[in-house]
Amino acid sequence: MSENYSTTTQPMVGIGMPTRNRRDYLKKAVDSFLAQTYHNLVVVISDNASTDGTQELCEEYAKQDKRVKYIRHKEDIGRNGNATFTLKEIVSVSDFCMMTSDDDVAEPEFIEACLRALENDSQAVMAITHHNTVYWGTSKTIEKGTALYVPTERDLFRRLRQYMLFYSHDERSFCMSGLFRKEIVEHEEFEDKYECDVNFSLRCLSQGPFLVASEKVLFHKGIVYGRKSTRDLSFGIKKIYLAITARVERIASEFRNIIFILTISELVWWQKIDLIGCGFRVIGRVLTRSRI
Repeated sequence: MSENYSTTTQPMVGIGMPTRNRRDYLKKAVDSFLAQTYHNLVVVISDNASTDGTQELCEEYAKQDKRVKYIRHKEDIGRNGNATFTLKEIVSVSDFCMMTSDDDVAEPEFIEACLRALENDSQAVMAITHHNTVYWGTSKTIEKGTALYVPTERDLFRRLRQYMLFYSHDERSFCMSGLFRKEIVEHEEFEDKYECDVNFSLRCLSQGPFLVASEKVLFHKGIVYGRKSTRDLSFGIKKIYLAITARVERIASEFRNIIFILTISELVWWQKIDLIGCGFRVIGRVLTRSRI
């Protein structure tokens, strides 16, 4: 634990926030974590060569609050490269770690609720709460129940099976936004591949169960209104190409999950076969259904 940030004997919580050219949304995110009821934390902002005034904003935060650590990259190191860099930074200064996007907002009790849940359950490796998805710039919000995307089974095989069968549509990747024990993520990284956050979550899940710390909505997953998806494009060659590419990448992600399953020594042979079957079941879903 770093003496630069810790002012008490309480565990240090590291909040990793990679960013690039999102100054206005970043301010909402940083403010929400500095306003947490749990104070022994550090917010590490890794600026991936922003050109929109992010640097000035973050330097001012760092001057005003010693819990903010600002790092600026002079050149673009890529989205996943920046995420991995940020993760390594928070691991080096904290006992519990959380990665969050620069447009996400946490309620004041979020960290305290997650931390207390982990302290009361030595087997659990990650804690999270109910959340909603907020479409910034609109009045649209969608509440998400944790049963859709948080596998809480204590048995290794059952929780891996539960997670592998989740739909991406139900925010399968959201588990990455929870509070993790440092030792679970200290050797992790974000590969420069599609759905690397899903692969990340599965690897962490293999080390212990996830927890639902509160059924209150204490976290708001931000979506920037106006960000175009394949659905917004008119029918044509580009839309067909992007749709095919997305499904190919999604299938590749499932194969990475399958390969990882084969490496887990705690699973017996029939459990591995069952989980591989789940992976191919999802691949079939990707190929044949619109909701994947």
